[in-house]
Amino acid sequence: MREPQMINWAGGENPFLLRIGEMLALEKACGTGIGAIFGRVSLSLAGGSQWHVADITETLRLGLIGGGASREDAQRLVATTVDRAGLMDLVPVAATVLLISLQGESDDQDDDPPPAADDQKKKETPPPA
Repeated sequence: MREPQMINWAGGENPFLLRIGEMLALEKACGTGIGAIFGRVSLSLAGGSQWHVADITETLRLGLIGGGASREDAQRLVATTVDRAGLMDLVPVAATVLLISLQGESDDQDDDPPPAADDQKKKETPPPA
């Protein structure tokens, strides 16, 4: 199971994660699929401006809830942070929350191919002539 990731942002340093329940709630709140939300927010990092307010605020609120915050604390923290920092500063944070939540777990400690892939490679390599 994926673990929440600590993110240092304008609201402090907090754990964030969108699990399937939070992703479904985000889709409902934004009126579109998670892929479209991710696309709109990610496009903003490249200079686009297709995001909606809920894309940012709900991603952060639900990400905090998925990270372990209560609904009330998440709502309060997002509201005060948006008022203080502004939405533009929070777009990259929302993109990060979406990215870490949509990617699978990574195992950075083991760079060797799995044994099955290694065995297949040996079968495909012809013996030296």
